[in-house]
Amino acid sequence: MPKPAIERFMARIEKRYVGGWLRCWIWTGGKNDRGYGMFYLGNGKYIRAHIWSYEYFIGPVPPDKELDHFKCYNRACASPYHVRPTTHLENIRNAVTHNSVKTHCVNGHPLTPENTRYINRKRGGVERCCIICDRQRGAAYRERKRKHD
Repeated sequence: MPKPAIERFMARIEKRYVGGWLRCWIWTGGKNDRGYGMFYLGNGKYIRAHIWSYEYFIGPVPPDKELDHFKCYNRACASPYHVRPTTHLENIRNAVTHNSVKTHCVNGHPLTPENTRYINRKRGGVERCCIICDRQRGAAYRERKRKHD
C-alpha cells in the first residue's frame, strides 16, 4: 500500500533553524534545472514542491497568480509560509530586486566577481549563478554518470 502524499512529502523536507527559529523547509528530493523541488504525484506527473505544499497547507493558488518566495527567495524552500500568490510581473520585480543585492548563494558561498557567472535565461533576463555550486553540480552529475555506465 503506497504511503499518503503528505508522508512522502515530509520525508523529503529538512527543516532549517536559525537562532532557534524555524527558517526554511529545504526540499531534499529531486529538483528541476532551475533549482525548484519537484514532488512526484504519480502517473508520471510532477509538481513543484512549494506549490504542492502551499495548496496542501493553505489552499489553491488563484488561477491568475503564481507563488513568489518573498520571505527567503530560496527556490529549494517548500515552506508554505515563505510564499505568497502574486502576478508574474510582481514576482519578476521582486526576484530582480532581491537577486541584485544578494551577497551569497543559497548554499552560503559568496557571490564575488570571481565566483559569479551570469546566465541568459530562455524566458528572458539574466541570472547570477555561483561558480562553486555549478562545479559541484557538474562533478556530482559526472560521478552519477560514471557509476551508471
